[in-house]
Amino acid sequence: MAEIHVQTKKKTPLLWVWIVAALIIIAAIMYFLVRNKKAANNTVSKPNPTTLIQPARMRQGLSYA
Repeated sequence: MAEIHVQTKKKTPLLWVWIVAALIIIAAIMYFLVRNKKAANNTVSKPNPTTLIQPARMRQGLSYA
């Protein structure tokens, strides 16, 4: 009978794993930077749109008294 020689594979470089991990880390950092900028820009309160609504008598120049 013939002998079967089993050889272990050489370690393949896992460069693609490191590239994917680096891209995920970069994307996470960019997300947090953009999110914090948006949160800082939203600190200005928007005016209440109901303050512009006036009763019909006030629009006609009539007073309530």
